[in-house]
Amino acid sequence: MVTPILLYHHIGTSPTNSQYYITPEEFEKQMQLLRSWGYTSITTSTLINAIHHGADLPPRPIIITFDDGNLDNYTTAFPIMQQYQLVGVLYLVGNYLNAKNFMNIEQAKEMLEAGWEIGSHTMNHYDLLKLTEDQKRIEIAGSRSFLEDEFGLPILTIAYPFGEYDCGIMNAAYSAGYLAGMGLGASSDQHRYDLFALHRFAIKATYDLQRFSQFLPWQGELTIPH
Repeated sequence: MVTPILLYHHIGTSPTNSQYYITPEEFEKQMQLLRSWGYTSITTSTLINAIHHGADLPPRPIIITFDDGNLDNYTTAFPIMQQYQLVGVLYLVGNYLNAKNFMNIEQAKEMLEAGWEIGSHTMNHYDLLKLTEDQKRIEIAGSRSFLEDEFGLPILTIAYPFGEYDCGIMNAAYSAGYLAGMGLGASSDQHRYDLFALHRFAIKATYDLQRFSQFLPWQGELTIPH
């Protein structure tokens, strides 16, 4: 099922030229391009429902995800995406909530009310491959329970920190009650057998609009929006 999934971290200006920061100006160009090319943003749950049950997706579906729960996702990305009638998926780290430079629960709830979705990005953002089995359970199952308690709704998907996972981690996510997991990849084609390793394109600061457009399976005229 063709649905590109984009991965962002920060929407802002990096103090250290980090690849994880997309400037607000570039981000807005990207969102405007998506709208001008006819893309419709959906949540991960919508994709899962389509894969499992054959539900129809809108024309040119796309999932726009944000890892970590950085404050600029709320202050900068959220209003830009609202302007272009786009929604996203927040992958929140349990112990980052309410911390300095990260979103608080009320801000995340505001985004939920606007049609966004929340998933887990573990409790502490550790490399899951380096943990004991007990530690993995805390990070994977514990974060799901924590977020469900905080937000009062089911947390159905998880994004693995650093995109690192193996069969054991995918099995642990399944056992914890998740319906899907986010990895990294180089394809827009999402399959039932990839549900715990969905393909995401990490968008980097060095990508211009031409490079960004290469992640999009449905193309239009490439003009730089103003």
